[in-house]
Amino acid sequence: MQQANHHPFLVNSPWRAIVNSSSLLMPAIFMLLLFDVLESSLIATHNDNSLSLFGYFLPLVISMNAVAISIAVRSNMILVKEQHHQKSFIPTLFIFTFCVTSVLLLLMYFFKDSYSELVNLNNWLLQFNQAELAHYQSEIALFYEYKIASFLPLVLVWQSSSMMRALGWCHFSAMYLLAWMTSKTLLLLLVINSQSLTLISDLAQLHFVVDSCFALLAMAIFIVYKRIDFKVICLKTLFSDKRISLLLTLQQLAPALSVFILTIFMSRIGTEYIGAFAIVFRLEMLFLALPMVFTASVPALVGINYWAKQITRCKQIISHVLISLLLVQSLISILLLIFKSDVLFFLCPDCEQKRVILNYLNYVPLTYFFLAVALLAPSCLNAIGCVQEASKVILIHRLVSVPLLGLGGVYFAGSQGLFIGLSLAHAFIGLYVLYRYKKQVNIRLREQNQSNNTAIKQGPAIN
Repeated sequence: MQQANHHPFLVNSPWRAIVNSSSLLMPAIFMLLLFDVLESSLIATHNDNSLSLFGYFLPLVISMNAVAISIAVRSNMILVKEQHHQKSFIPTLFIFTFCVTSVLLLLMYFFKDSYSELVNLNNWLLQFNQAELAHYQSEIALFYEYKIASFLPLVLVWQSSSMMRALGWCHFSAMYLLAWMTSKTLLLLLVINSQSLTLISDLAQLHFVVDSCFALLAMAIFIVYKRIDFKVICLKTLFSDKRISLLLTLQQLAPALSVFILTIFMSRIGTEYIGAFAIVFRLEMLFLALPMVFTASVPALVGINYWAKQITRCKQIISHVLISLLLVQSLISILLLIFKSDVLFFLCPDCEQKRVILNYLNYVPLTYFFLAVALLAPSCLNAIGCVQEASKVILIHRLVSVPLLGLGGVYFAGSQGLFIGLSLAHAFIGLYVLYRYKKQVNIRLREQNQSNNTAIKQGPAIN
């Protein structure tokens, strides 16, 4: 395992650079998204109540993943910056993760009842008789127990994978993620009983066991390769750029907060929405697999070329990416419109959420390209140091336009209005990003040309 050589990012053709950097991550990310859809589909075939129950937990699950990814991103940034002190920063980052995660675990444990009340879960339980109520209360308690226990291992898995990439172990990092998700998928298909009365808690236990095993595996890998040195602990860099750390965390939490807001309001309207959310928001990410891969791979290309003053090359890379997204997401949208009945039959052939899911398939896929642009833009902006602009894009999209247009659509057009509103929100932010991109690229190119002209007029420096 040797340090990554970033020179190919500067000299390879834009298309070749994109393919080389993305091909490593494609299998792992696709498996991750496929597992989420299979898990939701398995719950949907169990019964409607299980799907609704899982839907109430969805904002919590997304939030846990968001925190894990934000810690992983920050760890990667620190290790890339501190190339000559990585051996001391790796244990420091693990200690920092343990402390932060422990605090969050305690908060989750003490406020889990408040969360249940806030998302209207307790009112949903009132429909059941005494025996059913006892069963679902037991499932809820076990789910909380396993998910809270699996939070630290989950964070360590994402953080370890991110730090492996920072160390130049790109192939190893991709294989680690792929093995992690393949293990979960195989256990889901071979071990989990889809007819089990304790399906929800069984799935939470599956996550806990696999995440714990792979977290321990990552620790062993770092120890074997002598990357952990507890003799020197560096805390200074961890607490530098606190503003950037906060913005990155907010960026990751914004989608979870958006789903949380929708869950709170829609739970007051109909429980079928909650169960549908557990399927459609995960299905959406699978159909956006290509932009998800680009989100992980393209920012490095853009950032390295940007800081090397290769603005024209940055423009070429982004143009290739946008064309790819337009072609692929348009094809997926067309196929979904043609085969939406088959997709619906595969997901839940006989569930009460069919009408809501069908409304989603009728409208939201039409704006997948714009949603893909909105997903990719913040990562690229972070890579070139525009963290505030990236946060602005995410906050406008997830916490302003999605709740306002989504809930406004429900008010004016009923159940299908929710997804009409979401489509408009995606289209709005996508067009906004494209407009800002075109404007900023022209400004950067003009500045670069002026700088080059000034250098030519001044001539070579005299020593």
